[in-house]
Amino acid sequence: MRIKSSDVDYESVREEFVISKQDLEKITIRVESIHPDILTGGTPVADVNLVIEYPEEFKDAYAFEILYTEI
Repeated sequence: MRIKSSDVDYESVREEFVISKQDLEKITIRVESIHPDILTGGTPVADVNLVIEYPEEFKDAYAFEILYTEI
């Protein structure tokens, strides 16, 4: 699903959880495409498509969130 940074809920409380190493090895995350651009006024942006693949049984067991660092 395509999202923008303004769609992200930064105020929600996030619970920490530990995923087992066995379960972690079943998850694949890859960057499918990245398209950097400069908006009018000089603001740098990037459209990034991430693909997260995980087993069907994880669907209701985990909540995935994407955290990023601006550099």
